[in-house]
Amino acid sequence: MIALRKPSIDVGAFQPTPVADEMEFLDTLDPVRLRSPKIHQVAEAWQGMRPAPHLLPGRQHFDPSAVGRLLPQVMTLDLLRADGELRAMRYRLIGSMIRDAYGEDTTGKLAETFPRHFRLAAESGKPVWRFGPPAQTILKGRVTAIENLILPLASDGTTVDVLVLLSVFFDQSGREFRPFRSRVRLA
Repeated sequence: MIALRKPSIDVGAFQPTPVADEMEFLDTLDPVRLRSPKIHQVAEAWQGMRPAPHLLPGRQHFDPSAVGRLLPQVMTLDLLRADGELRAMRYRLIGSMIRDAYGEDTTGKLAETFPRHFRLAAESGKPVWRFGPPAQTILKGRVTAIENLILPLASDGTTVDVLVLLSVFFDQSGREFRPFRSRVRLA
């Protein structure tokens, strides 16, 4: 079970331009390291969706209204497997802040490569937290850091078939970067 305390965010200690990715399983993460209270809120919503302590929630348990106003910062990915192996992912839901930040709508598109934190959540069945610099050049200059929470969903309770991702963007002063519109498109 993930036991999270309310994070105490010390903006003075915020390093606006991370040198490298910080990545950790959420169940071992010291909540003080969370930069955004939104990460805490979504982690608690995911924990509340679990049908039993030993089972992962599935898409059937995920109600987008549970994350409400955070939906523009949420992305869902369907994981496609062959012979039990992870082969590709399909972008199902792309929140408008994510779409606008990257400058393209990938809803419905397939990807055969996986960022390390996506693969880690998909293969372990554990929520993964990541904080680091943007890898995409389109974000550089406007966004100096991204905090992600990647949550696994499993329709059978064990085999991860969907990832839910929350992205929080930060500017160079350490404040949340939010100049984007707020619409969501479902596939």
